[in-house]
Amino acid sequence: SSIPSGSDFVQVSAGVYHAVALRVDGTVVAWGNANGAENVTTVPSGLTGVRQVSGGNSYSLALKQDGTLVHWGGNRGGNMPVEASQIRDAIAVVSGASGAVVLKDNGTVAGIGSAVSIQNKGWKDIVQVAGTPDQDHFYGLTRQGKVLAYHPDDYNWVDKLTVPDDLKDVVQVAASQQTVFALKADGTIATWGIS
Repeated sequence: SSIPSGSDFVQVSAGVYHAVALRVDGTVVAWGNANGAENVTTVPSGLTGVRQVSGGNSYSLALKQDGTLVHWGGNRGGNMPVEASQIRDAIAVVSGASGAVVLKDNGTVAGIGSAVSIQNKGWKDIVQVAGTPDQDHFYGLTRQGKVLAYHPDDYNWVDKLTVPDDLKDVVQVAASQQTVFALKADGTIATWGIS
């Protein structure tokens, strides 16, 4: 399907084969190639009150103003629709290939799909989450400027994504499939992974 028209969009998120966008009125549109995932480009009827969208690998998530999460499309993570429906108090979400990480209003995280065990990692004081829609690599930025990593998949190159021990004073983190980027308070960018 084609890119939607209009000038009222406030956010867009790219999945692997599709995209999802948020309009200023809290409604959502999706387009692209379904890649075998039934209804990934068909937004659930009546979905309103959304404040953030996140595209994954053949699925999408919408974070609503009330802190709940709505899932549609593929279910590569096994139990994603049920796990998503149980999320409360969320303020941000990032999608991966078969899982997603949710930042909660108390600075902790929750996971769905392949990332469900992230809540056992003890992450706290988190101010930002990042990840990649085509892999299950997730990162959290703490209030203290430290980057944490979570990789539920065991790829033979995942050791290259280990956060450098001397990395500090980070204000933003972003990730591609095999490389991670950290914007530091002094305006420099640190990177690690496979370049």
